[in-house]
Amino acid sequence: MKLTLRGLMILSLLVSSSASRGAYLLEVDTDGSDDGVLTYHVGFSFTNDTTIASQSTTSTAFGMTGGDSIFGGDGTLFFDTYRYAYNPATQADNLDIPPRTDLGEGNLATGNLGGGPGTYNVYATWPHTSNVSGGPTRYTVFSSGNFFTVDINQNDVDPGESDGRGDVWVFLGNIEYTGGGITVEQQPTHLNTFISMRAAGILFELAEPNSLPGDGNGDGWVDGLDYLLWAGAFGAHPGSDGDVSDGDFNDDGWVDGLDYLLWAGNFGSHASTNVPEPGAFVLVLMGSLLLTARRQTR
Repeated sequence: MKLTLRGLMILSLLVSSSASRGAYLLEVDTDGSDDGVLTYHVGFSFTNDTTIASQSTTSTAFGMTGGDSIFGGDGTLFFDTYRYAYNPATQADNLDIPPRTDLGEGNLATGNLGGGPGTYNVYATWPHTSNVSGGPTRYTVFSSGNFFTVDINQNDVDPGESDGRGDVWVFLGNIEYTGGGITVEQQPTHLNTFISMRAAGILFELAEPNSLPGDGNGDGWVDGLDYLLWAGAFGAHPGSDGDVSDGDFNDDGWVDGLDYLLWAGNFGSHASTNVPEPGAFVLVLMGSLLLTARRQTR
């Protein structure tokens, strides 16, 4: 298979492709210093009548950069409330996590690239502690009319163990995202106390993307990375197995020009919009030559 014009295509597509990431990390304090000074993440805020919290030591969970954690709050009429907001459609992954990275408590990272609609795993972290006194901490996660609530004991669940509940990513649950963002609210369950709850960050990772024709690697985009899957397997006969990651995007059993046409027709599409760029139609014309060549050799 000659690599002339195709080689140039690969180079241009790779330049335009985003760097590989694996999750979105929302740290409360983004200045990277455990110094009592808070530089709040743009996606973090206090809500209800909470306006401030106290500072404490950092969390050492995977990916955290060393900023302060917070605890408690000044809420009086309502429970102390922290809010975290993330929109996969506008906020790109900012943390590289290889697949099966140990996040703590037996949780392994998926390594999937976020950004498109799908099911997202949501995790929380805080520093190791045994003195949260507001009862279990309640997390409520919202997205596009979907929500779930989970109560978590933030205290060390195994007294004497140095790797107890803190300093790891604790799995809260997963939420289906179709658009509009994902919001997490954190509150104590019983009462506001000086240490009603703790927080250092929230982690969002794509667990399972919604499908998009031509998106062979499942990252929510039809781009040069998917082209490489197809080009590397061109001419193969994997059989109809429901797996589009083998380059057989239409799952007809062959990796051929039809799969190229499917990719080219959706090139530039994102799972949240599914609107191809105008340049895709030029790629369709180029792909028709490959389709003809493939069919003639069968």
